[in-house]
Amino acid sequence: CGGPDEREVGARVAEAIGPAALDLTGRTRMRQTMGLCAALAAFASADTGLGHIAAAVGAPTVTLFGPTPARKWRNVGADNRDLV
Repeated sequence: CGGPDEREVGARVAEAIGPAALDLTGRTRMRQTMGLCAALAAFASADTGLGHIAAAVGAPTVTLFGPTPARKWRNVGADNRDLV
């Protein structure tokens, strides 16, 4: 998932994953994306808005932090892990 401006990146990620990938980049609205996140067994991403949405709707998350401080922006909860 992601916005229309991220379609090229989504296509590259899906290609790297292979035939099992489902690329919905630019094809879902916010409520649909939230519903998809709520149904996930796990969600892994960089520190992105979508990662925060996944955590907010109850998906267990792993968030990769780079220049942004995990201590300030991390998702709080037992099902969330941060990698710095």
